[in-house]
Amino acid sequence: MYLVGRIHTGIGRFTMQPNTQNPSGGGRLITSPTVECLTNCNFSSCRVKRIGTFQNHGVMKLGSNLFYPMGKTPGCGRAAEVLKRWGVAMTDHPSQEVTHLLLDVPGFSPDGSLRGGGELSELLRRLPEEVTIVSGKIPEAYSRWQCMDLLKDEGYLWENAAITAQCAVQLAARRMGGIFRGETVLVIGWGRIGKHLARLLLGLGAQVSLMSRSDAHKAEAESFGIHTEPKYDCRVVFNTAPGMNLDEEAFTGLKIELASTSGFRGDDVVEARGLPGIFAPEQSGKLIAKTILRKLGGEVMRIGFAVCGSFCTYSAVFPVMEKLSKEHDVYPIFSCQAAATDTRFGKAEEFLAEAERITGHPVLKTIPQVEPIGPKKLLDVLVIAPCTGNTLAKLSHGIADTPVTMAAKSHLRNGRPVVVAVSTNDGLAAAAENIGRLLARKHYYFVPLRQDDAQKKPASLVAVFEKIPETVKLAVEGVQIQPILL
Repeated sequence: MYLVGRIHTGIGRFTMQPNTQNPSGGGRLITSPTVECLTNCNFSSCRVKRIGTFQNHGVMKLGSNLFYPMGKTPGCGRAAEVLKRWGVAMTDHPSQEVTHLLLDVPGFSPDGSLRGGGELSELLRRLPEEVTIVSGKIPEAYSRWQCMDLLKDEGYLWENAAITAQCAVQLAARRMGGIFRGETVLVIGWGRIGKHLARLLLGLGAQVSLMSRSDAHKAEAESFGIHTEPKYDCRVVFNTAPGMNLDEEAFTGLKIELASTSGFRGDDVVEARGLPGIFAPEQSGKLIAKTILRKLGGEVMRIGFAVCGSFCTYSAVFPVMEKLSKEHDVYPIFSCQAAATDTRFGKAEEFLAEAERITGHPVLKTIPQVEPIGPKKLLDVLVIAPCTGNTLAKLSHGIADTPVTMAAKSHLRNGRPVVVAVSTNDGLAAAAENIGRLLARKHYYFVPLRQDDAQKKPASLVAVFEKIPETVKLAVEGVQIQPILL
């Protein structure tokens, strides 16, 4: 299990491995059904190693932290689960050894009391004075304690807004009993959720209009092809603007309230706050865990997972994507063919939806979407699985005219690894030269492969997809897994 992060100085990226001299570590581990441990590993003491050929540099003391999770929501339980798997020690009871108290996000009602009941002051008396409260919208009454307020973290807020937008679309589709293509939809507000929501609906083929008081917001929306003359007669209205007094009778169609303070009021309004915890506790919990780990000085490995058009292998590839997503932050990328082609193995839209469900991120499927991967250093490693003969040829010859090959080109500018899982019928024929070229090129690493049917298809090669995690683990250290040919 590998974590990736930054030392407090901000210098470099590194992987973390268990300290074999102290494998057991410290702290009591949660065994309750609510926060069931999915692994017996406890990285309570870690040594740090820089990725690739970089030098060792420093120690990050994740093991010095002991979390006591007290949240009641599935998202909080999932966050504790993920943090433990990533090497953060957990306990199931309060003590003077606890360093962080993990509550729901947000964890407080408007009157300052704990969501779900209970008295926080009494609990804090049983914990050290220097304990850190981890939650959201933490009241000023607790300012004497150290606080980690995730709802003040921009990275958390933007990613949570993206999850909220996807959940809101899912909720609306269920309520309206159909799809958005061709439907007229109004989005009120151009904040984080409003932006994600409007662009998501636009991509689903809806006719989207925006209601906003800001000329700057309208100009930005118009640049995306969103109408800024609001249409009141529409199929669905999403309100994301807090504090607006809206006359619900002026709007037709389904009304969904997403704002923190209601704009709509009435029996026909769908109150839809806290959607990530309801519709996507897995993604919500993982986001909480990832944000906490980043604030502690670490970060899970960011893996791009690029899918090409060898459709017959998807039944073996998608379980690997899911396995990686449980331990790392995985971003799905689809080639043009993979994103648009229906075959006897399944429909393209179903595979796209499955990839988004597994990873919690929207699929990147256009060249403009993947171009920032390199300049913004978005990934630590890029996996291409399955990698077709066509993609092999383009990678070998430096052609970047698809989302997958552009992602590879952009990613390679940072000198970071590309892991290739081959699936091609001409691996020992026309594609053999291209495999050889890439094997000799820096930063390319191959998943072990073999003939999949030596008698009927003697030139055909396919990777052993189950070995992708092991190949990734070695590739970030600059090592090619061996043997390559099985």
